[in-house]
Amino acid sequence: MKRHREYRVLMSSIVAVCAAAAVSSVVPAVEHIVGAALLAAGLGWLVLTTVRRERRIRARLADPRTHRAPRSGVGAPRSRMGPGEHTPVSPAPIPSQDGTPAASATPIEGAQ
Repeated sequence: MKRHREYRVLMSSIVAVCAAAAVSSVVPAVEHIVGAALLAAGLGWLVLTTVRRERRIRARLADPRTHRAPRSGVGAPRSRMGPGEHTPVSPAPIPSQDGTPAASATPIEGAQ
């Protein structure tokens, strides 16, 4: 039943736009009015779609059945141990003019 109503609204709007186009060929002022009305309808549709989407998202977030806390151990960030966090890292060597890497200007003790 809902599809029938949507079809009728869509076809009625197409017929209205075509009728306005025929009238605007005779009366040029109608073209500006129809253009403004179509622009307003498009912006109204965009606002309505955005509001409906926001309401749906907020309702889904507020529903305790769909809002689940992540299980421990799954998806939780793991602590990472690697260079720079718990061990010293020597800076990258700066290449000299001939293309060979030069020695680091500030060597870190214990780094090889």
